[in-house]
Amino acid sequence: SRQAVRGKLVWEPNDRFKTTVTADWTHEDQESIPTTILQSYPNTPNAAGSIAALYTACTHGATIGVLCSSRRSDGWPSVGGLMPLNTPGINWLPIDASTTQTGNIDTTYAHGPNFAKFDAEGLGITLQYDLTPDITLKSITGARHINWHIGTNLDGSPENGLFLNVTDKQRQTQFSEELQAVGTALGERLHWVAGLYYFYEEGFVHDWVSFDGGLLTVDDKKDNLLATNNYAAYAHADYKLTEKIGVTVGARYSMENKKFLGGQQDDNGLSYKASGCYPPTASGALLGAPAFLTCQQVLGFPVAGQPFRYFPAGWNKRNFYELTPTLGLQYHWDQDLMLYFRWSKGFKSGGWTTRLSKVIANGADAQFGPEKATSYEGGFKSEWFDHRLVLN
Repeated sequence: SRQAVRGKLVWEPNDRFKTTVTADWTHEDQESIPTTILQSYPNTPNAAGSIAALYTACTHGATIGVLCSSRRSDGWPSVGGLMPLNTPGINWLPIDASTTQTGNIDTTYAHGPNFAKFDAEGLGITLQYDLTPDITLKSITGARHINWHIGTNLDGSPENGLFLNVTDKQRQTQFSEELQAVGTALGERLHWVAGLYYFYEEGFVHDWVSFDGGLLTVDDKKDNLLATNNYAAYAHADYKLTEKIGVTVGARYSMENKKFLGGQQDDNGLSYKASGCYPPTASGALLGAPAFLTCQQVLGFPVAGQPFRYFPAGWNKRNFYELTPTLGLQYHWDQDLMLYFRWSKGFKSGGWTTRLSKVIANGADAQFGPEKATSYEGGFKSEWFDHRLVLN
């Protein structure tokens, strides 16, 4: 089911001042998207190092540390908190057409968590004041909140919890404020806008994903928090040099401060069990290290007291500073044909991935850089046959 409400209120107490208020609310509560397997590949190339290969090896009698003979998973949210013992020689989930493919694109074997819930609320307030006949001042305020929670089976198999079940919860709150001046000058040959902008957001993402019988159980219920502050100043002007030639000049300077607290972990302790150094408090001598070191220290898990956590403790912080200009030229051949060229730069800040499956010693190992773009555009806009045809 889905419900949505949106409203708008405009108040004009006099001919110079105007207030516009908008608000919206959305609620969704429905099932997840069904997954149907159309074809499976039992011998996937280059899969020897995958979690699926470990699972297959365990179910065919292999001995991999204590992985194949241990219960799992330590954080599995089910009765007893444990998956069944993975007995060598017993294939809990045979991957072949008979167990994964229904033969009908509209039918699925998927069995497991099955929900999708979403709530969002937003509020916007715009204050507009005509300072003079040629200058208008604006305050544009916005706030938004979202809450999203889903559970789905991504493998399309009939086994509940044995292969790839996912639950995910995300929440985000944001606020923005923009102060803007818009005007004309020089007999309306110059049109300009300038402003200041501020944006703040905070939120989290909490995943719980089970791979291949729970051999790897990704969980980031601890932390995975993000906060952003963005400040910007900008100016843009269109100036008519002659009746036929116009130029555009603009620039935006952005400052963005981000911080992230990563908390993803493996509830099942795959690294420990596969290495044979398990539990985490056991002696590192099991791996040939000095006996006074624990398995957690030898394998490099960075946070004391959280032996399954991949991310180091503490906030990771990054700052971005960028100038993004734009230049344009227009030539009005006549009132029905305009030729133009535009050059501009764009910027999107970097951040961190919340998805890890290996230990990192530094939060910088999970970060990605900013995206920068330079674009060039040339073209024409025209009208023909007494405005019956528009060709751009």
